[in-house]
Amino acid sequence: MILLMLRIILRKHSELDRYKHINLVQTIWLMIGCMCTLIWCIIGSVWTFDVKNQVQFNDIHKPNYCHPGPYWYAFVLCILWYFYVIIAIICIPYLWKWKKKQIEKDKRENPLYFNIKY
Repeated sequence: MILLMLRIILRKHSELDRYKHINLVQTIWLMIGCMCTLIWCIIGSVWTFDVKNQVQFNDIHKPNYCHPGPYWYAFVLCILWYFYVIIAIICIPYLWKWKKKQIEKDKRENPLYFNIKY
């Protein structure tokens, strides 16, 4: 919705200005989404790991009863999420280098389009 409004507002601007503004808005939304996901995972991990010793899997009538399937699914998912974050952080420099090489390649192959696009 925000991108649509931005496109309407920027329709009289040059293509380069539109591209820069839309790219900035997309980057901001991506960062907000990543931060919300990270915060949600940290809060979920704190709850999941803190109640591990208190969760009751056998007696359904106790107040701290939890079905073992969803609990262990959440437990494993939290652990896998942290592995994913570590792998993503390790890969960022390589992705950055690859992106720079792609930009340089685009500059050489089509300089006119590159000047409009970037």
